Amino acid sequence: SMQPEQQINLDHIVQAGAGIRVPAVRWKKRIIRLAIEEITQNAAYRKNAEKLRDEMRRIDSRRATAAAIWDFIINKLGEEKRDALDAGQK
Repeated sequence: SMQPEQQINLDHIVQAGAGIRVPAVRWKKRIIRLAIEEITQNAAYRKNAEKLRDEMRRIDSRRATAAAIWDFIINKLGEEKRDALDAGQK
C-alpha cells in the first residue's frame, strides 16, 4: 500500500503528462507492459518529465519546506489556538 503523499506525487506526475498511473487493481503484466511501452515510445512523456526535473532543480526544497512548516505553525495552529481560547472565553 502507498502512503498518501506517494499517491499525491503520482497524481502530480500524471497531471504534468510525465507518467501513467496504473491503479493497483489493474496491476497485471500486460497492463504494466503497455504503460511502459507508451511512456518509452511517446516522446511527450520524456519532455514533460524533463520539465518537472528542471522545475524541481530550481526550487530550494529545504527552504520551501521550512517556510511551509512555519506558515502552518504560525497560521493554522495559531488560528486553532485562538479559536480554542475564544471558545473558552464565551
